[in-house]
Amino acid sequence: MNTQTPLLNINAAFDVLRGVYGSHVQAAAALGITADHYRKLRNHRAAIPPRLAEYIIFKASQVTDGWPQCSHCSRRSPDAKN
Repeated sequence: MNTQTPLLNINAAFDVLRGVYGSHVQAAAALGITADHYRKLRNHRAAIPPRLAEYIIFKASQVTDGWPQCSHCSRRSPDAKN
């Protein structure tokens, strides 16, 4: 069992992914889920299963590994579309 506290919460993870990929639509695509479902998750209109929450937080942590953790950072992933 993983007892390590995640560095991000789910809301921060959504913000990080938007910043990295340039939009929530691109972030959803990077996660492999539809933009509509991603939007429902982000706006609390759909329940987020624990495994999916862990995956979203993991992906956000993965793309920001080594980056400064600040709300105004907008470093983009190399595979983000312009």
